[in-house]
Parts: sequence; C-alpha cells; structure tokens
Amino acid sequence: MHLLGSPDGIYQWMNGDSSCNIKKEGHRLTLHNSDTIAGSSVTLLESVNNLLQWSKSSIPSVLLTVTAGPASMLGLHGIKGTLDVGADADFVILSERETTEGKALVIDEVWKFGKRMYQKAHNSSGNDI
Repeated sequence: MHLLGSPDGIYQWMNGDSSCNIKKEGHRLTLHNSDTIAGSSVTLLESVNNLLQWSKSSIPSVLLTVTAGPASMLGLHGIKGTLDVGADADFVILSERETTEGKALVIDEVWKFGKRMYQKAHNSSGNDI
C-alpha cells in the first residue's frame, strides 16, 4: 500500500533488518525477478468497490467491514469506525455512480475530527469536475 500513487518501477522494501526489491506494475506488486505476489497498491475505496462487486454484499455491510471491524480489532472501538458520541468524527460522504464496470461508490466529502477536509468540485451545471 505504501507504493500507492507511485510510478511503475522497482522499489526497496525494508522489513526490520532485512530488505528486498518490489516491482510495481499498475496495482500489482511482486518480488523483483519473481512472480511472487508482494501486495497491492489499490486504494481503500477501490477495495470497497471490488468487495461490493464481487461479493454482492450490501453497502452498509461492506462499509462496516472496513470501518468498525478494523477499529475494533485495533482496540479503537468507540473512537474510530463509528459516529457515536465521543468518537473522532472521521467520516466520508459517498455517492453511487454508474461506471463501465457497473455501480461504484465515489467520495463526495471527507471529514476529519468533525472538520470538512475535502469536497468534490462541481461545475455550474452541478456535474462532477
């Protein structure tokens, strides 16, 4: 995931005292000079849309899987992954759009600690820019 947004190429991966080279081609990461998968560089939203498409699960179910579930596993229940009173108020506002692969969620707004950090731009006709 640390190579998300990086151009294709060979990158050094450090793991404690050991290191290896990872080859990035698109979203696919492999150990250099090997077909061994070393991870992926897809975004969380791409992963959410993949899970929606492949599992046919509901949007609420998938969003719980990537919010409350991981927060609980990390001991952050009630702080992250929820909008309960006393939580950090980190959330995104999503909408569903038709794409060439079918329906997909897109980010309209991002809020961090209750403050809007991002809002999708629209043109004068109200269409996404």
